[in-house]
Amino acid sequence: MKPPFARQAATAICAALLAACASHPAEPPMLSLVDRQCARQPDLSAPKVLTLEGDASSVRQPIDNTVSCVEAADGSRSLYRVFLLPQSARPYMVAIASEPSGHGLFSPRLILLDASGAKVREVSRDMFLFHGASLYVALRIHPGEHFLVVASDPQSTGQTVSQIVGSTQATTISNGVGGMFMMYSGKEANNIYTYAHNGIVTVSAKVIPGEEGTK
Repeated sequence: MKPPFARQAATAICAALLAACASHPAEPPMLSLVDRQCARQPDLSAPKVLTLEGDASSVRQPIDNTVSCVEAADGSRSLYRVFLLPQSARPYMVAIASEPSGHGLFSPRLILLDASGAKVREVSRDMFLFHGASLYVALRIHPGEHFLVVASDPQSTGQTVSQIVGSTQATTISNGVGGMFMMYSGKEANNIYTYAHNGIVTVSAKVIPGEEGTK
């Protein structure tokens, strides 16, 4: 069972994604970065800032051909965005969601860095699970973790996944004698997505409920 924060964050992220879908036109899945000039290390000079309060506690960002590219020692390449984590004594978690964009789905992995840019830990693509049609993970941030890099996973890019999404609709109907009753109907859609280097991600930070005063 997901912890309360994970459930709340997942619900909030899904609502935000649904509201924003219509305003961001879908781009074709980007499956190759062979034409990109990529650096050996992520550029940490202009991160998106996350806070634990207000609008900046949740940031929604496209990952497309305009963002930076990083190349690993084995030659694999990834598009990425960098987020500056809150530096707080209060324990908190960060939730990351990748939403479908047309027939593409950004395939995410995470790298957490310290203040000097040294790698502290990684969260692999396999740690992300489907929440509805989006890939989602929530993790507790450890002391010393300063930057969050959300990068595409080159190993899974190009693979396809079939995702069944269901919906339920309630209709109020008169019974003809002054009463009303509810009729429920449902449907399922089988969506096929291609894991890609590009897409849309939402990152949110929130204090862990019940631990606000913990040092």
